[in-house]
Amino acid sequence: MGDPKQSPQVRPAGRPGWRPEPARVLLGLQLAGALMAGALAGYLTGEPFLTVIAALLTPILAHGAVLAAGLLVTWLAADRPRDRPGRWLATFVRELPRSMWAVYGLLAWRDRFSLAAPRRRRSPWLASAGSPPPGPWPIILIHCYGGNRGLWSVAAPWLDASGHPVHVPRLHPATGDIDAHVETLRTAIVAAGSDLSVPVHLVGHSMGGLVARAYLRRYGWDGIGAVVTLGTPHRGTPQAWFGSGEAASQMVPDSDWLRRLAGEEPLPPPGQMAAIISRQDNITSTASLQVPQFARRIELSGLGHLSYCLEPRVIALALRVIRGVEKRLRERDRLRREEAVARQRSVFFRVPSPAVEEGQAAGTGRSSGSAVVRSS
Repeated sequence: MGDPKQSPQVRPAGRPGWRPEPARVLLGLQLAGALMAGALAGYLTGEPFLTVIAALLTPILAHGAVLAAGLLVTWLAADRPRDRPGRWLATFVRELPRSMWAVYGLLAWRDRFSLAAPRRRRSPWLASAGSPPPGPWPIILIHCYGGNRGLWSVAAPWLDASGHPVHVPRLHPATGDIDAHVETLRTAIVAAGSDLSVPVHLVGHSMGGLVARAYLRRYGWDGIGAVVTLGTPHRGTPQAWFGSGEAASQMVPDSDWLRRLAGEEPLPPPGQMAAIISRQDNITSTASLQVPQFARRIELSGLGHLSYCLEPRVIALALRVIRGVEKRLRERDRLRREEAVARQRSVFFRVPSPAVEEGQAAGTGRSSGSAVVRSS
Protein backbone atom coordinates (compact mmCIF):
# COMPACT_ATOMS: atom_id res chain seq x y z
CA MET A 1 0.00 0.00 0.00
CA GLY A 2 3.04 2.23 0.13
CA ASP A 3 4.61 4.39 2.73
CA PRO A 4 2.49 7.50 3.44
CA LYS A 5 5.68 9.46 4.06
CA GLN A 6 6.67 8.85 0.45
CA SER A 7 3.35 10.06 -0.96
CA PRO A 8 3.62 12.76 -3.61
CA GLN A 9 3.11 16.29 -2.40
CA VAL A 10 0.05 17.93 -3.89
CA ARG A 11 -1.52 21.32 -3.43
CA PRO A 12 -4.01 21.36 -0.52
CA ALA A 13 -7.69 21.40 -1.38
CA GLY A 14 -9.17 24.86 -1.56
CA ARG A 15 -5.87 26.57 -2.57
CA PRO A 16 -5.43 25.72 -6.24
CA GLY A 17 -3.39 27.78 -8.62
CA TRP A 18 -5.48 29.68 -11.14
CA ARG A 19 -6.75 27.73 -14.09
CA PRO A 20 -9.83 28.43 -16.18
CA GLU A 21 -12.78 26.49 -14.83
CA PRO A 22 -13.79 23.96 -17.54
CA ALA A 23 -17.49 24.61 -16.99
CA ARG A 24 -17.01 28.35 -17.41
CA VAL A 25 -14.99 27.79 -20.57
CA LEU A 26 -17.86 25.70 -21.95
CA LEU A 27 -20.34 28.36 -20.91
CA GLY A 28 -18.30 31.01 -22.70
CA LEU A 29 -18.13 28.90 -25.85
CA GLN A 30 -21.88 28.32 -25.72
CA LEU A 31 -22.58 32.03 -25.34
CA ALA A 32 -20.24 32.84 -28.22
CA GLY A 33 -21.95 30.23 -30.38
CA ALA A 34 -25.36 31.60 -29.46
CA LEU A 35 -24.36 35.14 -30.42
CA MET A 36 -22.90 34.00 -33.71
CA ALA A 37 -25.99 31.94 -34.55
CA GLY A 38 -28.26 34.83 -33.66
CA ALA A 39 -26.24 37.27 -35.70
CA LEU A 40 -26.23 34.91 -38.68
CA ALA A 41 -29.99 34.35 -38.44
CA GLY A 42 -30.58 38.10 -38.20
CA TYR A 43 -28.33 38.76 -41.17
CA LEU A 44 -30.02 36.11 -43.35
CA THR A 45 -33.64 36.77 -42.40
CA GLY A 46 -33.77 40.25 -40.91
CA GLU A 47 -36.34 38.95 -38.40
CA PRO A 48 -35.64 39.77 -34.72
CA PHE A 49 -37.81 36.86 -33.61
CA LEU A 50 -35.74 34.33 -35.58
CA THR A 51 -32.57 35.94 -34.26
CA VAL A 52 -33.67 35.29 -30.67
CA ILE A 53 -34.84 31.75 -31.45
CA ALA A 54 -31.53 30.86 -33.13
CA ALA A 55 -29.55 32.28 -30.21
CA LEU A 56 -31.59 30.31 -27.68
CA LEU A 57 -31.65 27.02 -29.56
CA THR A 58 -27.95 26.85 -30.42
CA PRO A 59 -26.67 26.03 -26.88
CA ILE A 60 -29.45 23.50 -26.37
CA LEU A 61 -28.78 21.77 -29.68
CA ALA A 62 -25.01 21.72 -29.11
CA HIS A 63 -25.35 20.27 -25.60
CA GLY A 64 -28.00 17.83 -26.77
CA ALA A 65 -25.74 16.58 -29.56
CA VAL A 66 -22.96 15.77 -27.07
CA LEU A 67 -25.43 14.04 -24.77
CA ALA A 68 -26.92 12.03 -27.65
CA ALA A 69 -23.46 10.94 -28.79
CA GLY A 70 -22.66 9.69 -25.28
CA LEU A 71 -25.93 7.77 -25.09
CA LEU A 72 -25.26 6.26 -28.52
CA VAL A 73 -21.87 4.94 -27.40
CA THR A 74 -23.47 3.53 -24.25
CA TRP A 75 -26.25 1.91 -26.31
CA LEU A 76 -23.71 0.25 -28.61
CA ALA A 77 -21.80 -1.16 -25.62
CA ALA A 78 -24.90 -1.97 -23.55
CA ASP A 79 -25.54 -5.37 -22.02
CA ARG A 80 -27.91 -7.63 -23.92
CA PRO A 81 -30.84 -7.55 -24.05
CA ARG A 82 -30.92 -3.77 -24.29
CA ASP A 83 -33.66 -1.73 -22.62
CA ARG A 84 -36.52 -0.68 -24.85
CA PRO A 85 -35.95 2.47 -27.00
CA GLY A 86 -38.46 4.46 -24.98
CA ARG A 87 -36.26 4.17 -21.89
CA TRP A 88 -33.29 5.64 -23.74
CA LEU A 89 -35.38 8.48 -25.17
CA ALA A 90 -36.85 9.26 -21.75
CA THR A 91 -33.34 9.35 -20.30
CA PHE A 92 -32.26 11.86 -22.96
CA VAL A 93 -35.26 14.10 -22.31
CA ARG A 94 -34.69 13.99 -18.54
CA GLU A 95 -30.90 14.35 -18.64
CA LEU A 96 -30.73 17.27 -21.10
CA PRO A 97 -32.05 20.03 -18.79
CA ARG A 98 -30.41 18.46 -15.73
CA SER A 99 -26.99 18.25 -17.30
CA MET A 100 -27.22 21.82 -18.63
CA TRP A 101 -28.14 23.05 -15.16
CA ALA A 102 -25.31 21.01 -13.61
CA VAL A 103 -22.62 22.19 -16.06
CA TYR A 104 -23.56 25.83 -16.66
CA GLY A 105 -25.05 26.47 -13.22
CA LEU A 106 -23.58 24.27 -10.49
CA LEU A 107 -20.12 23.55 -11.90
CA ALA A 108 -19.65 27.05 -13.29
CA TRP A 109 -20.74 29.03 -10.23
CA ARG A 110 -21.24 26.86 -7.14
CA ASP A 111 -17.71 25.55 -6.53
CA ARG A 112 -17.37 27.55 -3.30
CA PHE A 113 -20.74 26.67 -1.77
CA SER A 114 -20.84 26.39 2.03
CA LEU A 115 -22.83 24.11 4.31
CA ALA A 116 -22.76 26.82 6.99
CA ALA A 117 -25.67 28.61 5.29
CA PRO A 118 -28.70 28.84 7.60
CA ARG A 119 -31.17 27.43 5.05
CA ARG A 120 -30.92 23.66 4.70
CA ARG A 121 -33.32 21.35 2.95
CA ARG A 122 -33.85 17.67 3.61
CA SER A 123 -35.21 15.74 0.68
CA PRO A 124 -38.31 13.63 1.50
CA TRP A 125 -36.58 10.72 -0.25
CA LEU A 126 -33.87 10.67 2.41
CA ALA A 127 -36.46 9.99 5.10
CA SER A 128 -36.71 6.47 3.66
CA ALA A 129 -33.13 5.83 4.82
CA GLY A 130 -34.30 5.92 8.44
CA SER A 131 -32.97 7.85 11.41
CA PRO A 132 -29.23 8.32 11.84
CA PRO A 133 -27.44 6.56 14.71
CA PRO A 134 -26.18 8.64 17.67
CA GLY A 135 -23.10 10.51 16.56
CA PRO A 136 -23.28 9.53 12.86
CA TRP A 137 -19.94 9.24 11.10
CA PRO A 138 -18.84 11.88 8.57
CA ILE A 139 -19.36 11.53 4.82
CA ILE A 140 -16.81 12.75 2.28
CA LEU A 141 -18.13 13.50 -1.21
CA ILE A 142 -15.59 13.18 -4.05
CA HIS A 143 -16.35 14.90 -7.35
CA CYS A 144 -15.83 13.78 -10.92
CA TYR A 145 -13.37 14.27 -13.76
CA GLY A 146 -13.42 17.84 -15.04
CA GLY A 147 -15.75 18.85 -12.22
CA ASN A 148 -15.56 20.58 -8.87
CA ARG A 149 -17.34 20.85 -5.52
CA GLY A 150 -20.30 22.59 -7.16
CA LEU A 151 -21.76 19.33 -8.46
CA TRP A 152 -22.37 18.28 -4.84
CA SER A 153 -24.00 21.58 -3.86
CA VAL A 154 -27.47 20.01 -4.14
CA ALA A 155 -26.89 16.65 -2.42
CA ALA A 156 -24.47 17.84 0.29
CA PRO A 157 -27.13 19.90 2.16
CA TRP A 158 -29.52 16.92 2.00
CA LEU A 159 -26.94 14.62 3.62
CA ASP A 160 -25.90 17.27 6.12
CA ALA A 161 -29.51 17.84 7.16
CA SER A 162 -29.93 14.07 7.62
CA GLY A 163 -27.42 14.16 10.49
CA HIS A 164 -24.08 13.21 8.94
CA PRO A 165 -21.25 15.78 8.90
CA VAL A 166 -20.38 16.34 5.24
CA HIS A 167 -17.02 17.33 3.74
CA VAL A 168 -16.41 18.08 0.05
CA PRO A 169 -12.72 18.42 -0.94
CA ARG A 170 -11.70 20.01 -4.22
CA LEU A 171 -9.55 17.95 -6.56
CA HIS A 172 -7.34 20.21 -8.67
CA PRO A 173 -6.71 19.94 -11.52
CA ALA A 174 -9.72 17.68 -12.05
CA THR A 175 -8.25 16.31 -15.28
CA GLY A 176 -4.86 15.47 -13.76
CA ASP A 177 -3.29 12.27 -12.47
CA ILE A 178 -5.77 10.37 -10.29
CA ASP A 179 -3.03 9.25 -7.89
CA ALA A 180 -2.11 12.90 -7.26
CA HIS A 181 -5.54 13.43 -5.64
CA VAL A 182 -4.95 10.80 -2.95
CA GLU A 183 -3.18 13.18 -0.56
CA THR A 184 -5.94 15.77 -0.97
CA LEU A 185 -8.43 13.08 0.02
CA ARG A 186 -6.19 11.97 2.88
CA THR A 187 -6.18 15.51 4.28
CA ALA A 188 -9.98 15.61 4.15
CA ILE A 189 -10.29 12.19 5.82
CA VAL A 190 -7.93 13.13 8.67
CA ALA A 191 -9.78 16.39 9.24
CA ALA A 192 -13.26 14.85 9.06
CA GLY A 193 -12.34 11.85 11.23
CA SER A 194 -10.58 13.82 13.98
CA ASP A 195 -7.14 12.42 13.11
CA LEU A 196 -8.62 9.02 12.15
CA SER A 197 -10.24 8.49 15.57
CA VAL A 198 -13.69 8.39 13.89
CA PRO A 199 -14.38 6.32 10.73
CA VAL A 200 -15.56 8.19 7.65
CA HIS A 201 -17.66 7.14 4.66
CA LEU A 202 -16.61 7.87 1.07
CA VAL A 203 -19.02 8.62 -1.79
CA GLY A 204 -17.36 9.12 -5.16
CA HIS A 205 -19.03 10.23 -8.38
CA SER A 206 -17.45 8.96 -11.62
CA MET A 207 -13.67 9.52 -11.34
CA GLY A 208 -14.22 10.23 -7.63
CA GLY A 209 -14.81 6.51 -7.10
CA LEU A 210 -11.41 5.76 -8.64
CA VAL A 211 -9.81 8.35 -6.36
CA ALA A 212 -11.35 6.50 -3.39
CA ARG A 213 -9.92 3.18 -4.63
CA ALA A 214 -6.50 4.77 -5.21
CA TYR A 215 -6.64 5.99 -1.61
CA LEU A 216 -7.45 2.50 -0.35
CA ARG A 217 -4.54 1.10 -2.34
CA ARG A 218 -2.16 3.48 -0.58
CA TYR A 219 -3.61 3.60 2.95
CA GLY A 220 -5.92 0.61 3.28
CA TRP A 221 -9.32 0.41 4.96
CA ASP A 222 -8.28 1.68 8.41
CA GLY A 223 -10.62 4.49 9.43
CA ILE A 224 -12.98 3.90 6.49
CA GLY A 225 -16.61 2.86 6.79
CA ALA A 226 -18.65 2.48 3.59
CA VAL A 227 -17.38 3.28 0.10
CA VAL A 228 -20.12 4.03 -2.44
CA THR A 229 -19.34 4.83 -6.07
CA LEU A 230 -21.81 6.49 -8.46
CA GLY A 231 -21.34 5.90 -12.17
CA THR A 232 -17.63 5.14 -11.74
CA PRO A 233 -15.83 3.57 -14.75
CA HIS A 234 -14.13 0.84 -12.72
CA ARG A 235 -13.23 -1.06 -15.89
CA GLY A 236 -12.82 2.03 -18.05
CA THR A 237 -15.16 3.61 -20.59
CA PRO A 238 -14.87 4.33 -24.35
CA GLN A 239 -15.97 7.92 -23.76
CA ALA A 240 -12.61 8.54 -22.04
CA TRP A 241 -10.93 8.46 -25.47
CA PHE A 242 -12.50 11.86 -26.13
CA GLY A 243 -11.25 13.43 -22.89
CA SER A 244 -8.08 15.36 -22.18
CA GLY A 245 -5.51 15.15 -19.42
CA GLU A 246 -3.83 12.23 -17.70
CA ALA A 247 -7.00 11.16 -15.88
CA ALA A 248 -8.77 10.54 -19.19
CA SER A 249 -5.96 8.24 -20.37
CA GLN A 250 -6.17 6.38 -17.05
CA MET A 251 -9.89 5.74 -17.54
CA VAL A 252 -9.83 4.26 -21.04
CA PRO A 253 -10.87 0.58 -21.14
CA ASP A 254 -8.22 -1.84 -19.92
CA SER A 255 -5.65 0.88 -19.25
CA ASP A 256 -2.39 0.05 -17.50
CA TRP A 257 -3.44 2.24 -14.58
CA LEU A 258 -6.74 0.40 -14.08
CA ARG A 259 -5.00 -2.99 -14.26
CA ARG A 260 -2.43 -1.94 -11.64
CA LEU A 261 -5.17 -0.57 -9.41
CA ALA A 262 -7.15 -3.82 -9.56
CA GLY A 263 -4.04 -5.87 -8.82
CA GLU A 264 -2.67 -3.78 -5.96
CA GLU A 265 -5.69 -2.53 -4.01
CA PRO A 266 -6.81 -4.45 -0.90
CA LEU A 267 -10.02 -6.43 -1.20
CA PRO A 268 -12.97 -4.67 0.44
CA PRO A 269 -14.30 -6.08 3.70
CA PRO A 270 -17.62 -7.90 3.17
CA GLY A 271 -20.44 -5.49 2.45
CA GLN A 272 -18.48 -2.26 2.81
CA MET A 273 -18.25 -1.26 -0.88
CA ALA A 274 -21.13 -0.69 -3.26
CA ALA A 275 -21.15 0.45 -6.90
CA ILE A 276 -24.31 2.20 -8.14
CA ILE A 277 -24.54 2.31 -11.93
CA SER A 278 -27.23 3.16 -14.51
CA ARG A 279 -27.71 1.22 -17.73
CA GLN A 280 -28.35 4.55 -19.50
CA ASP A 281 -25.25 6.32 -18.18
CA ASN A 282 -24.06 8.46 -21.10
CA ILE A 283 -20.44 8.47 -19.86
CA THR A 284 -19.82 5.11 -18.18
CA SER A 285 -20.77 2.28 -20.52
CA THR A 286 -21.53 -1.44 -19.96
CA ALA A 287 -23.06 -1.33 -16.49
CA SER A 288 -22.47 -5.00 -15.72
CA LEU A 289 -18.67 -4.53 -15.87
CA GLN A 290 -18.43 -1.41 -13.73
CA VAL A 291 -17.98 -2.99 -10.31
CA PRO A 292 -14.78 -3.71 -8.34
CA GLN A 293 -14.01 -7.22 -7.13
CA PHE A 294 -16.19 -8.32 -4.18
CA ALA A 295 -18.17 -5.06 -4.23
CA ARG A 296 -21.96 -4.97 -4.31
CA ARG A 297 -23.44 -3.85 -7.65
CA ILE A 298 -26.67 -1.82 -7.59
CA GLU A 299 -27.95 -1.40 -11.14
CA LEU A 300 -30.48 1.29 -12.02
CA SER A 301 -32.03 2.50 -15.26
CA GLY A 302 -33.12 5.80 -16.74
CA LEU A 303 -30.35 7.95 -15.24
CA GLY A 304 -27.75 9.98 -17.08
CA HIS A 305 -24.25 10.57 -15.75
CA LEU A 306 -24.81 13.85 -13.91
CA SER A 307 -28.16 12.81 -12.46
CA TYR A 308 -26.54 10.62 -9.80
CA CYS A 309 -25.67 13.73 -7.79
CA LEU A 310 -29.02 15.43 -8.41
CA GLU A 311 -31.48 12.55 -8.01
CA PRO A 312 -32.85 12.27 -4.44
CA ARG A 313 -33.58 8.54 -4.74
CA VAL A 314 -29.93 7.84 -5.65
CA ILE A 315 -28.64 9.84 -2.68
CA ALA A 316 -31.17 8.06 -0.44
CA LEU A 317 -29.97 4.71 -1.76
CA ALA A 318 -26.35 5.63 -1.01
CA LEU A 319 -27.39 6.78 2.47
CA ARG A 320 -29.12 3.45 3.16
CA VAL A 321 -25.93 1.61 2.19
CA ILE A 322 -23.88 3.90 4.44
CA ARG A 323 -26.14 3.46 7.44
CA GLY A 324 -26.30 -0.30 6.98
CA VAL A 325 -22.51 -0.51 6.97
CA GLU A 326 -22.20 1.86 9.93
CA LYS A 327 -24.69 -0.19 11.93
CA ARG A 328 -22.75 -3.40 11.32
CA LEU A 329 -19.40 -1.82 12.15
CA ARG A 330 -20.72 -0.26 15.35
CA GLU A 331 -22.11 -3.62 16.42
CA ARG A 332 -18.79 -5.30 15.60
CA ASP A 333 -16.89 -2.71 17.65
CA ARG A 334 -19.30 -3.14 20.57
CA LEU A 335 -18.77 -6.91 20.62
CA ARG A 336 -15.01 -6.44 20.48
CA ARG A 337 -15.11 -4.05 23.43
CA GLU A 338 -17.19 -6.49 25.43
CA GLU A 339 -14.76 -9.30 24.64
CA ALA A 340 -11.82 -7.13 25.70
CA VAL A 341 -13.53 -6.27 29.00
CA ALA A 342 -14.30 -9.93 29.61
CA ARG A 343 -10.66 -10.87 29.03
CA GLN A 344 -9.48 -8.18 31.44
CA ARG A 345 -11.87 -9.38 34.12
CA SER A 346 -10.74 -12.96 33.67
CA VAL A 347 -7.20 -11.89 34.56
CA PHE A 348 -8.06 -10.06 37.78
CA PHE A 349 -10.92 -12.12 39.19
CA ARG A 350 -9.54 -15.46 40.42
CA VAL A 351 -10.62 -17.77 43.31
CA PRO A 352 -8.97 -20.86 44.83
CA SER A 353 -9.62 -24.14 43.09
CA PRO A 354 -11.35 -27.06 44.93
CA ALA A 355 -7.87 -28.61 45.51
CA VAL A 356 -6.83 -25.52 47.45
CA GLU A 357 -9.94 -25.59 49.57
CA GLU A 358 -9.41 -29.31 50.40
CA GLY A 359 -5.79 -28.64 51.28
CA GLN A 360 -6.74 -25.83 53.61
CA ALA A 361 -9.41 -27.98 55.29
CA ALA A 362 -6.84 -30.76 55.83
CA GLY A 363 -4.38 -28.33 57.36
CA THR A 364 -1.87 -28.47 54.53
CA GLY A 365 -2.18 -24.74 54.17
CA ARG A 366 -1.46 -24.24 50.45
CA SER A 367 -1.71 -25.71 47.01
CA SER A 368 -0.46 -24.66 43.66
CA GLY A 369 -3.81 -25.09 41.87
CA SER A 370 -6.07 -22.22 40.95
CA ALA A 371 -9.24 -21.70 38.97
CA VAL A 372 -10.36 -18.72 36.95
CA VAL A 373 -13.83 -17.24 37.24
CA ARG A 374 -14.88 -15.39 34.10
CA SER A 375 -17.26 -12.57 34.68
CA SER A 376 -20.04 -12.34 32.19
